[in-house]
Amino acid sequence: MKNIIKEFDFFGDFVYEDLLEDKISNIEFKRFFITIYDHWLSEEEFRNSLITYWDILDGTYKLSEYLNYENKYINMFNEIFHKFSIFTFDNDFDIIPKLNLIKSKSELKEILQDSLREKRIYNFVIPELEVIILGKHDLTRTIYMKPSNEAVFKLAENYGLYILK
Repeated sequence: MKNIIKEFDFFGDFVYEDLLEDKISNIEFKRFFITIYDHWLSEEEFRNSLITYWDILDGTYKLSEYLNYENKYINMFNEIFHKFSIFTFDNDFDIIPKLNLIKSKSELKEILQDSLREKRIYNFVIPELEVIILGKHDLTRTIYMKPSNEAVFKLAENYGLYILK
């Protein structure tokens, strides 16, 4: 498979499967996780604390509680959007995903909500921050960046999110 973001040289010979298997070619980049939790959950905590949009629909959690967590991501991404270009690609592709530049805050909010609510999982590329954020099936996201990327750690902290190794 070809380098899908060859127009951005910060990430070396990145291919999507490499990210999924944590085999990126650029040794400077590491995998982290951005989450609403300040620590890795035990199995029991996971079973009792996992919050997904589907938990709202089945009545496990109140909508206001879920939206509080969702808004942390939306607010953080809005700040990023205000300062930097954000590209996205979804998990629904055959061979090579197409990167799309997000053009407005409303588009960003719609894409982010769709991803957080698991309607369609999106991934984000922020070239100026040298970051790739992968969507997942809960309120935790996989993030690839340099460990020295203080700007991303600070952004997460400012919005009540945590970056775990």
